[in-house]
Amino acid sequence: MAYFGNLESLILDRHLDNKAEELIILSGYIGPLPIERLTQRKIRSKVIWGTLAEDKKTFTKENHNKYKSITGDTSNSTEVLYKDLYDHSKIYCWLKNNEPIEILAGSA
Repeated sequence: MAYFGNLESLILDRHLDNKAEELIILSGYIGPLPIERLTQRKIRSKVIWGTLAEDKKTFTKENHNKYKSITGDTSNSTEVLYKDLYDHSKIYCWLKNNEPIEILAGSA
């Protein structure tokens, strides 16, 4: 199946349909706003940020501090991790009882 529209809502709200307890996201560059929106959802989540080296060079301290703030905020259950190597894929994995129940993969 291919998805073309309303992708952010599809990803951030899918746990309401599949009853997942956790969402793991592997992505290239992702800005703070979608991650902030994810923190507002009632699902444990990890975002693995695997962007280009060029993006890392221009990555602002402000963005890094925003990600640290999101990860350190105990009122949400979202964690942002940095990946050393570039990864262009977008992989979304929903888990229940620590087992994958649904995976979506693709690229822009």
